[in-house]
Amino acid sequence: MIRVDKYFIEELNKNGFDIDFKTLTGIYRESRNNSIVIKKRKRKELPKGGCFKWVEEELEWVEISREEYERLRKLEENDNR
Repeated sequence: MIRVDKYFIEELNKNGFDIDFKTLTGIYRESRNNSIVIKKRKRKELPKGGCFKWVEEELEWVEISREEYERLRKLEENDNR
């Protein structure tokens, strides 16, 4: 990750990028709404030892049974072959 400050913005502008602090921070904040970023962030918040699957439509991890987890894992392994 980089630290965005006025000096970084000055360097960007010196190197041909016409951008200001507000625009750059807006782009960054918008990128945090990406479903992959949300998935990773929420994964870190899950309790240890449980079985979960990602529901893309809800942008949430839902707890599932160990049997369901194993079944989904086997399906993924077969798809990757």
